[in-house]
Amino acid sequence: IYGEGQKDATWIGISKEHGADARLSPLHYGLYDGILGISLFLGYLGRSAKNEKYTDAAKRAFQMVKD
Repeated sequence: IYGEGQKDATWIGISKEHGADARLSPLHYGLYDGILGISLFLGYLGRSAKNEKYTDAAKRAFQMVKD
C-alpha cells in the first residue's frame, strides 16, 4: 500500500493476538517479519536482478520506517 504522494509503502499481513481471531493489519517495522525485512529483501532482489522496480519499492518501504 502506497502512502500519500506515493513516497512510502507498507504491507498488510495477518495478525493474531492471544486468544483473538486472526485479522488483517499493517505490518510492524521488524526485520524478521515486518517492513524492514521486506525492504531488505526487495533491495537485494533489485540489485541482483538489476531491476529498479524492486529497488524503488525497497526505498519506499524504508521511507515508511524512517518517517
